[in-house]
Order: sequence, then C-alpha cells, then structure tokens
Amino acid sequence: MDVILAQLGRQELEAHCSDAMKTQLAAMQRALSDAVAAAKRAEEVQLASQKLAITLFEDGSELSSSLLASTRLQDDLGQSLERLTGLALGVSICATPTKGATPSRPSTSNTPQKTDSTPQKKRKSISTEETSTKKKPKGLPSVASPRAPDTPAKSPEVVQKSSTLLAKALAAGANLVEELAKKKKAADRVEGLKPLVNHFNTAHKHLDVNSAIDQGEALKTLSAVAAMAVSVMQHGKPSMQRHWVHKFRDNIADIQEKIPDSASAFNGCMNSLSKIISSFPLTVKEGRRLRMRLRKALEEVKGWKEGSFSVSDVTQSISLIGEVLESTCPNWNPRTDKTVRELTALLLNRVGLFKDNRKQEKRKQKLQSWLDEMNKAKEGSQDVSTAPRSSTDKTVPSKSKSQKKKKKTTQATPMEVDEEGPLHLPPNATTTVVSPPSSSTTSSDSECTEYERHAKDEASK
Repeated sequence: MDVILAQLGRQELEAHCSDAMKTQLAAMQRALSDAVAAAKRAEEVQLASQKLAITLFEDGSELSSSLLASTRLQDDLGQSLERLTGLALGVSICATPTKGATPSRPSTSNTPQKTDSTPQKKRKSISTEETSTKKKPKGLPSVASPRAPDTPAKSPEVVQKSSTLLAKALAAGANLVEELAKKKKAADRVEGLKPLVNHFNTAHKHLDVNSAIDQGEALKTLSAVAAMAVSVMQHGKPSMQRHWVHKFRDNIADIQEKIPDSASAFNGCMNSLSKIISSFPLTVKEGRRLRMRLRKALEEVKGWKEGSFSVSDVTQSISLIGEVLESTCPNWNPRTDKTVRELTALLLNRVGLFKDNRKQEKRKQKLQSWLDEMNKAKEGSQDVSTAPRSSTDKTVPSKSKSQKKKKKTTQATPMEVDEEGPLHLPPNATTTVVSPPSSSTTSSDSECTEYERHAKDEASK
C-alpha cells in the first residue's frame, strides 16, 4: 500500500483526499438535514398534541356539565312522579270509604271490615313505595359527584364556567411558554412574566380535584408555566415585589397539598422561589417574628438530652439558621447575633451525638462554616468599633503636646528666673511658677463663658 501511494504524486493524493472528504461531508450534511427535519416534525406533532389536549379539556368539561344537568333533571322528574302518584292514590283512598260507607243491613258486619282493610293495605303499599322512591334520588347525586355531603354542591353553570376558565388559562399559559421559549435572551422574556403568573393563579383558582379535566395534563402545563416564570425571575432580573412572589409560591404549595402526586414536579420551583423571597429585605414585623423563632428554637435545643431528639429536629433547626443567614433585615446582622451563634454551636454539639456518616459530616461542615463566618463578622465589627477610638486617642496626645509647647512658650520668662531650681519644687515655688499670666487666665475664662453660652443655647432650643 505504501509503495502504491509512493508512486502517486502529491497533487493526486490531495485530490483523492479532498474528494473523500467531500463525500463524507455530503453524507454528514444529508444526515443532519434528516435529523433537523425529524426534529421539526416532532415539534409539530407535540404542538398538535397540546392543542388536541386543550380541545379535549373543553369537550370533557362540556360533557361533565351536561351529565350533571341530566342527573339534576332526573332527580326533579323522580320527585314530580312521586308527587303525582301520591296525589292520585290519596284521591282514590278518600273515595273508597264513601262508596262502602252506607251498608244496607246491620247484619252484614263482614263487608265494612273488608272495605276498611283494603285502604290500610293500599296505605302501606303507598308508604313503602314512597320510602323506596325517596331513597333512590338520594343515592343518585352521590354517584354523580364523589364530594362529601358537607360541602355544598355547585350549580352546573358554575362548574361549567370554572372549567372553561381553567381550560382557557391552561391554553394561554402553554402558548405563552412556547412563545417565550423561542426567545433566546432572558431580558426579552421579562415582559411575559406577569401574564405567566396571572395565568397560573387563575388556573389554581379554578382547579378542582373532582373536575372532568385530566389532572396529569393540567399539572404538566402548570409545571411548565411555573418553571418558565422561575427562570425569568432568576435570569431576567425583573422588578418584582415580595408579596407578589410570596402569593405565587403559596399557590404552588396549595396545589401540592391538593394533589400530593404533584409535589415532586414543583419541588425545584419551591426551592428557587424561597431563595428569591429570601433575597428581599424583611420588614420590621417579619424580623421580629424571625427573632422569636430563633429564641424558641434555642430554648428547645437547650432542653434536648441524649436520646430525646431526632435527626429531623436537628435538620429543622439547621434549616432555620440557613433561612436566617440568607435573609436581610434592616439594622440587624444575623452573623453577629449572639442567639444565632449560640444556637449554631449547640447544634454542632448535638450533631456529634449521632452516628458518623456522610450526611452527618455534611451537617458538621455546614455548621462549622457558619461559625467561621460568624467569627469573621464578629472580628470585623470589633475592628470597626475600635478604629475610631484609636484615632481619637492618637489625636488627643498630639493636642496635649501642642498645648504643652504653647505653655512652655508662654511660661518661658518665669522659668528663666528660677535658676538652679530643684526638680520637685517647694509649695511656695510652685505658686510663683504656676501662677498663670494674664493671658492664660483670660483664655480659661473665655472657655468657660463659651461653654456656658453653648449650654444656654441648647436650653433655649
């Protein structure tokens, strides 16, 4: 093979290689075009299936409303038939005694007993029929609607209206998610955030567990809407309000409570929304509530003894500390708070009582890292608090030195008079040396008068 290739020239080899590469590229291009066509076809099928599901929702809601209406009509017809039969039988009962009330002879005493016995039998049959017919309509609504008897039954018009609104909200949310998914930049999706959340809230309002709409399809669309809204909140950085995001998270939590199977579909959204809400600054009331929760948790942890608490209790307290450290409150730094520090240290001690495993090591590392952050924050606050004091302490002696220099210059003449004076002067000498000149007395008097004036001005204010 090498001998054959050696006989060929360089240009011929390049030409053969280029031809082979062209053929390979053409084959790859064909395969890619087929894959793109298949992807487009799959997207079209998916859109068609979603539209079909929405139409099926509407048809199902209409069928359920018509079924409820037919059951109500059946109940009304049963009651009206009961009334008619009762009235008809009541008229015949009243007429029978009048026919056999006038006996021709007193000796025929058996005939009135027979006439009296027939109405009694008729009355018994009527009562049994009435009880049987009354029991039947009571069972019909329970078959039609599986709700509890305590909850008031909604009218078919209300049910139909809520189902149509739910279907419209789901369809609008699905269409909006598709439109936003086509936009590549996250900033371009910010405009659709509020409509998305509004569609989700309306769907949550009209979502009924016992409705004819398929819950699986509804939950798919709702999870897609929630995921898109959360992604816009995280990456688009829109202007939001805390109560608005809090309401959105509460609606998701309500859906998880109503339909427990949907909890796993919304767990990621709930976690990300809790982080977004924690980024907002807390109000004064919320800060007070959070501090009260910290104090209660600290009292509970102090009362724990070995064997009296579980891992779930520890994880709950750790999550509370994480929530506190992630939150921001005006005029309060949780990393320098004594309660948070003490609770973290106690939890680190309590975690050591459990058996060692990977989860326990992660908990210990997390608590230790929080303690290190608190120590650094405490040292930083102490440095900030001591910094102005040191600066003032440094400035004070400089002032005193300048004053001493001024005093030396002013007292140069009397000190020159004291020749060969000892280091510790006698009392009479101190009086002669320290006796201040007229300038010093005037300065001290002026300082006192200025202080008095300042005090008088403040009192007048």
